[in-house]
Amino acid sequence: MDMITDISTANPAAAAVGGLTSYAKATKAAVQLVQPQTLTNSYDIHCSMCRSLVLKRGVAKKQPSDSAVQLPLPAATQDPSTSTYPLVPGYLWVVNDMMAFENVGFTKAVPGGDDTRYLSCADCDIGPIGYHPARVPKAFLIAADRVRYNVV
Repeated sequence: MDMITDISTANPAAAAVGGLTSYAKATKAAVQLVQPQTLTNSYDIHCSMCRSLVLKRGVAKKQPSDSAVQLPLPAATQDPSTSTYPLVPGYLWVVNDMMAFENVGFTKAVPGGDDTRYLSCADCDIGPIGYHPARVPKAFLIAADRVRYNVV
């Protein structure tokens, strides 16, 4: 038996790709992604495309999302009829120090706006996985449904 089979058998929420689980699968399997006492991430957070580590466990804090926030869809999944969609999970992971990330890239400021910068995986450039609103200098937000979790 290989590692992928072992992980999938041990935890039904584990995805077929290297034991990483999507937000939807974790929620469906009732996996607790948030530490109840600290409201921090219970598992390492990885890129959904290349599996690169984005944040270590316990680094990000849960924050309710603003329903008005919309992120562009990654180019690989973009539907030509729409270019953005509202954040699904109802919460974001917030990090107060950009140096807390293991692997993330930042875009230039989005033109015609409030200088928001999008966050992407620094290895494969998939994104946006989150954003940094310039009006809040110490807030880097990751969409809970744009990443995968190392649930083992």
